[in-house]
Amino acid sequence: MILHTWTNLALIATLWFQQTAFEVVSIKISDGNVKTPMTMTANPSGIVYVNVTALDVITAAYSVKDYQVSGPNSLKADRYEIVARTPSPADGAQIKSMLQALLADRFKLVVHHETKDLSAYTITQGKNGTKLRASQGGRENSLSFQGNKLAFRNYSITALAKFLSSLPSIDHPVVDATGLEGNFDFEISVDAEGTGPDAVKRAMVEWASLFTDLDQQLGLKVEARKGPIDTIVVDRIEKPTPN
Repeated sequence: MILHTWTNLALIATLWFQQTAFEVVSIKISDGNVKTPMTMTANPSGIVYVNVTALDVITAAYSVKDYQVSGPNSLKADRYEIVARTPSPADGAQIKSMLQALLADRFKLVVHHETKDLSAYTITQGKNGTKLRASQGGRENSLSFQGNKLAFRNYSITALAKFLSSLPSIDHPVVDATGLEGNFDFEISVDAEGTGPDAVKRAMVEWASLFTDLDQQLGLKVEARKGPIDTIVVDRIEKPTPN
């Protein structure tokens, strides 16, 4: 009975590892004399990273930005080409778990989290209240394109803050201080040259009117303040052996 139990546990552990690790991984050190653009491509079948630093991979794996990671200078020193394949189609969360496993296995990465007071953008309710609608249900934190609008469905303000933090135009983390609980349905119009997803995505790279749009369209104000931010501290990292 005990042997049978341990066998089952070992099988579960093996299946869990297979689901959270890339099936095939190739890592090569980039040629420093060749000026190759940095690109990071991910899809359900795997990743192709070109001319990336260890810091680039860490930020992708842990959904943080550069300023939320502290560690040795080697994080930015070497550049790599990383190609990895998933054992089966994987979603974004699974890809991030696989990246974390890759970093631990090949880069011997060890990290811990620390909360630090950093400059941040804080979301609060506007003086006249918000224009958010109570969620009608559906898949939680669903985001889609509708013409020149971003349609958020069953979305929490915490998830909205995380989404805003990820935008290229945002240089500090965004923190939810609205006190609003539950999930909501809402849309944000984007001033784009066109109505397709590609046009909207291009407009989102700059999005100079973002904070004004949040205020006028949703009744949410964004202010610059100091706030407690989750950060990643690198305790150990090694240069991987190329293969």
